[in-house]
Amino acid sequence: MPGSSLLRSLSTFGVVILGAASACVHAASLPLNLVPSRDQNIIGDELIRGIVTTGPASVHGPEMVSTGPVFVGDEAAAIRIDSTARGTWMLDLEFAETLDMLGYSSFRFAFHPGGASGTQLAMGLGEYDL
Repeated sequence: MPGSSLLRSLSTFGVVILGAASACVHAASLPLNLVPSRDQNIIGDELIRGIVTTGPASVHGPEMVSTGPVFVGDEAAAIRIDSTARGTWMLDLEFAETLDMLGYSSFRFAFHPGGASGTQLAMGLGEYDL
């Protein structure tokens, strides 16, 4: 629907029944949930097209590798942090096109820290803190 990018369900909808003599329109008021036909991979065995990463010079990646833990598929996105990064570091992923979030209700990812250590992990998706 135009103007509603966060639409997840409809309360009414119309059904058109085409018969030999005429077409009839019937309104129904059943709940109808809009569900995507499949998961949308942002990073799978490859990065989504047009992705741009920004961060300090001490942060490199993501680079698709088959070594180390791989949650699903054959490759994982590896991020390498130089020893010059002291304490807090960050990496932003920006997309060339807006991701269509219609019908999605969750965000799922697997994270393996490798040799990194720390006491806090902060993540954000758009304007939301995860």
